[in-house]
Amino acid sequence: MIFKKNLVNCSKCGEKVSADSKYCPKCGEPTDRTESVQRQSFAGQIKKCPNCGAIIDSYTAKCPDCGVELSNIENSKSNIRVFSERIVQYDKNIALQKSGGWETWGNAKRIGWIILNIYTICIPLLIYSSKKKNSLRGIVEAEKKSFVQNYTFPNDRQSILDALIFVKDKLFAITMDGASASNFEWAKIWRNKVEQLYQQAEILFPGDNIAKDAYQLSINYFGQIAETKRKQTTRIALIVICVIVASFVLRAFQ
Repeated sequence: MIFKKNLVNCSKCGEKVSADSKYCPKCGEPTDRTESVQRQSFAGQIKKCPNCGAIIDSYTAKCPDCGVELSNIENSKSNIRVFSERIVQYDKNIALQKSGGWETWGNAKRIGWIILNIYTICIPLLIYSSKKKNSLRGIVEAEKKSFVQNYTFPNDRQSILDALIFVKDKLFAITMDGASASNFEWAKIWRNKVEQLYQQAEILFPGDNIAKDAYQLSINYFGQIAETKRKQTTRIALIVICVIVASFVLRAFQ
């Protein structure tokens, strides 16, 4: 099942962003939606709760309708902003490094590479993996993965909801970009992150509809990516099998 939503263009980088996103998943720029909420809620005195929209007194510390602690709103914005800016910086550093290898190969070269490894007991693959892991690009990618996996958001509702929505948007962006080997690896990392965040949400504010919706969409997006990757892998495997069988048949007739 494919889930589609309205898309808007990021005002900074032009990336396609879901209409309900608070931040661009590519460059981290706040969307117009985020800015409008900030202007409405924090221009001078607080007039409306930024979480549920209820009218509240200027000096209220906690919304009487939804219970959100207003003192945590600004902190949650700074937390997700720091997180997204670090991700953007890692992506810039990775982009500066020379790319190559499997990600840039065409299907014919990939099939030839697989056949070569079958006949040579994967020795070329071991050499390739070692070089890629120790390259500067590989080191920066490993740092980014470690940062995402180990970054901890504060135990308040707004911070966790912002993080869930951010990760959901990352998975949605991957569904639009395609299930390459790198994208699929990152889809698994973001899937694990959303699992971690949702467990945190269920402990702190169980049954929250916003958290549940963001989590379910994230899992659905990952399912789409995994299915696309499975089809790609099956197609390549069938081609490789056909090539190997054909080579044995040709040898038999020689």
